[in-house]
Amino acid sequence: MTKNKSGRYFASVPVEVDVPEPKFDRVKVTVGVDMGLKDLVVTSDAVKIPAPKYLYKAQKRLARLQRHLSRSQKGTNGREKARLAVARQHEKVANQRADFLHKTSHWLVTNYGMIGIEDLNVRGMVKNRKLARAISDAVGASSNDNCCTRGSGTVHGSRSLTVLPLQP
Repeated sequence: MTKNKSGRYFASVPVEVDVPEPKFDRVKVTVGVDMGLKDLVVTSDAVKIPAPKYLYKAQKRLARLQRHLSRSQKGTNGREKARLAVARQHEKVANQRADFLHKTSHWLVTNYGMIGIEDLNVRGMVKNRKLARAISDAVGASSNDNCCTRGSGTVHGSRSLTVLPLQP
């Protein structure tokens, strides 16, 4: 059992399950995926999935909660409650991002057989001070490894490959 910073407990139970090897479906279409800030996913067949911007939407509430936390006296119950409220808000944003990424990747692997994903250097892109928050909000915890290579991609018989970005 583990407890996270927002006070929620999680338990993990290991279970052995026999999963049959999925058959790669060659009938499904091959697609290339481009990731961006305005549209999080743009496929090569012109399907656009806009970026939800969960952090941007929660910024006002987060600022108010952090202000309340900074004004509270250290060591009091009020400060602990304020700290938990800030942690819960951050957890909510993280959960919204994860849910959106899971739904998007599930949609990709169910509709396409071979998926070519752009390999982004997110760590390098976040060093740009003016775009760091927008990049973090759009991409969040997503990585090419998380998107289609694990989990639902293998279950649905879809394959993914990493494609280097175009160099100017």
